[in-house]
Amino acid sequence: MRSRFFVFLSIFAAAPTMAVAHAQSAGGPPPQVLVATAVNELIAPMTEATGTVVSNNDSRLAAEVEGRLEWIASVGDIVQVDQPVARIDDRIHAVKFRQMDAMVKRLAADLVFREQEVERFTTLAASDHTSQARLQEVIARRDMAIQELENAKASLDRASGDVDRTVLRAPFRGILAERIGKVGEYMSVGEEVARFVDIDNIEVSLPAAIAIAPILTKGLEIEVAGSSKTLKLPVRAVVKIGDRVSRQVEVRLSANADDWVVGQGVTARLPIKIPENLVSVPRDAVQRRDSAVYFIRIKQDDTAEIVPADIVTIVGNRVAVRSGLAAGDRVVIRGGERLRPGMRVVATGG
Repeated sequence: MRSRFFVFLSIFAAAPTMAVAHAQSAGGPPPQVLVATAVNELIAPMTEATGTVVSNNDSRLAAEVEGRLEWIASVGDIVQVDQPVARIDDRIHAVKFRQMDAMVKRLAADLVFREQEVERFTTLAASDHTSQARLQEVIARRDMAIQELENAKASLDRASGDVDRTVLRAPFRGILAERIGKVGEYMSVGEEVARFVDIDNIEVSLPAAIAIAPILTKGLEIEVAGSSKTLKLPVRAVVKIGDRVSRQVEVRLSANADDWVVGQGVTARLPIKIPENLVSVPRDAVQRRDSAVYFIRIKQDDTAEIVPADIVTIVGNRVAVRSGLAAGDRVVIRGGERLRPGMRVVATGG
């Protein structure tokens, strides 16, 4: 490219330069150009990846007890944590609760009798009015009564829980995304009732080549574009488990729920090398004529100078170069179409 550039430069600087110089010596005003200042930046070559905004909690709420689905929230409803999302008919479970409650009370009364019986036979055995075998039998029956009562209390707790579980409550603040069960249907345990999505805790999920995974360190800011906005989002985690087919890993970026919608497609720019400290200028500074690519640098005396474009990479609207320009150089970004080497200009901007 350099050989082509110098051939171009020799042609570019010949007759047209003389004509321009003659025009300026005849009293023509110097042309006005807009310039920008070259700066040092940490820059890396980039690749694009298409990702998706995902929720950290995207749940399929299922029935925990059997029964007829009595009510379910509407699609789009925002439900606060612990508030009802759906309700199952609780009549059968309420009956079971009352049955177990009655059993607990009966066994509790029986245990009182067994305790009194143990006390009485203990007194009789002490005065040899009954045998030790009979006392042991009474004590065994008392102990069995205790265990039966404990078992009944556990069943009562389960029956009480079943009544509570007839109401499906939101495990987090979210939105009802889909009604899977229909009102009036009989639901079995584990049968899906609704899809419930957390819209407050979201992330951006991106695929990335395994080769660049070491570069994507936690906290590294990635430029992400979606719809009409472009933001820089920090890397939260790199899931270092590669897919056998695509040879890619998943990258998760932290995101603000106010900026994105769950399911939204985004495009991200991922570094493919460790960032280098390079000189960069606006993309508009790149000049092209025929097959030559170059910059126009404005020297201290406000005259134009042609510099070969040793471009390393383009990142957004910035162009990084490895040589030819230094930080602080002024380069033309507008008005350079008719400039020739040595031409004096009026530079603004920078």
